Amino acid sequence: MRVFTIIQLLLLFETSPARGQQCTEQDWSSTFGNAGDFTSQCQDDVSYVSGMRSGGFDVQLENGPAVIKAATCCAVNLPYSQEGNDCYMEDWWTTLNRDDVWATCLRDGYFFHGFFTVGRNFLADIGQGQCCKPDSHPDQDGPCRDFDVDFTEDGTEQCPDGFFMKGLYKAKCSTIDCLTQIRCCRMVPGRVDGGYSEWGDWDDCTVTCGGGDQFRQRSCTNPPPSGGGNNCLTLGLPFESQPCNVNPCPAVNGGLSQWSSWSDCTYSCGKGEQTRNRSCTNPPPANGGKDCRGKKSGSQSCNEQECEFGKWSKWGKCSKTCGGGTKERTRTCKSDPPCKGRTTTTKKCAKKPCSEYL
Repeated sequence: MRVFTIIQLLLLFETSPARGQQCTEQDWSSTFGNAGDFTSQCQDDVSYVSGMRSGGFDVQLENGPAVIKAATCCAVNLPYSQEGNDCYMEDWWTTLNRDDVWATCLRDGYFFHGFFTVGRNFLADIGQGQCCKPDSHPDQDGPCRDFDVDFTEDGTEQCPDGFFMKGLYKAKCSTIDCLTQIRCCRMVPGRVDGGYSEWGDWDDCTVTCGGGDQFRQRSCTNPPPSGGGNNCLTLGLPFESQPCNVNPCPAVNGGLSQWSSWSDCTYSCGKGEQTRNRSCTNPPPANGGKDCRGKKSGSQSCNEQECEFGKWSKWGKCSKTCGGGTKERTRTCKSDPPCKGRTTTTKKCAKKPCSEYL
């Protein structure tokens, strides 16, 4: 049976990375900063301004809010994407007439959804900011950062991924070149309980007969948990099994393998022995099949030639100096088993009677 390790379970419950923002560029060229009263806003309720594109600064003396041609509007993720919008208008009628000042959504937890403009020449013509948040978003800002911007160059000034615009900084003049910073803030993550995906396909059975198991899996990605939401274990396990191939396996009688090579001979001469073996593995008996018949080991004689002696040593000293003694010499067998024949021999020496030396 397949064993699911702790590591595999952790992989099944590894939280998917946060989805990147779904953003679109929306054309504001006919509304933002045009002569007359206009509201420029993101088309979807729960999407918020993340950037603005400028173009044509100083072309035909254009240097006011009308330089802004489009906005980048980004949607929010669950749970906020399924909610309505809570909005109010932040008055900037006097704010943008001053120098070195921030025009922001003063309420915590709110972000730019659009702007109300009354003209095209001066920053003060941006009379109001439309500040909105998803209904359940707390009255609290996530992390915020300020970024330098330059709307005198054609292009888009954009908050980082996951951030929305919340403020504009005006320096010491009244035209668009004095809009020098934007404030970008994250939302406070909403609580989303995890949900399982559909079941995957069944794996192959662990055996072909005799009863095995097969498994299938699902992942906690529909949606993934976030904001402290429950993981999917409250909904059940991420895998399940079922029996498979329960039909009995047929009996398999054992078969002998080929003989192994002969082993080395136990002796190099004088008759040794060598052996060889085979096993009941071709195939091994299974499912009640019979064991192999026949010998599983064999032996034969080898190196039957007689072993040879080495050369005789020199004669040793005589055992006596007179009156008849003996001396001997030896030889050894060149191999482990004994050679046939004597290993020592003697002969007489000092035969003269000792009386002759008196």
